[in-house]
Amino acid sequence: MDKNDHDLLIRVDTKLGTLIEEVQLMRDNTNQRLSTVEQTKVEKSDFNDFKVNIQNDLNKTDLSFNKILLERSQHNDELFKSQDTRISRIERNMYIGIGILSAIQVVIPLVLKYVFNF
Repeated sequence: MDKNDHDLLIRVDTKLGTLIEEVQLMRDNTNQRLSTVEQTKVEKSDFNDFKVNIQNDLNKTDLSFNKILLERSQHNDELFKSQDTRISRIERNMYIGIGILSAIQVVIPLVLKYVFNF
């Protein structure tokens, strides 16, 4: 065997050994990444359960919010009714007061003219 052939075989053996090590390292990294993905992935059934739970929570929240809105709306209606009643009473008293003042304006000149002869 020639010396050049022997050197070539040594270089090929060295490169082949390096290549085998790199392939083994890539295989180990791939297995590790695959194991990590398998541990952290979500099963479709788990995801669907989670989705259903979230939807149920949202529906409950919507119902609670609608209930609160309805209660506040009814409370506001009661406030408006009581304010409307108060305003109606104030208007009635104001008209009565205007009527009394108008009557006084008419009566005073008549009293002054016919009773006191002014």
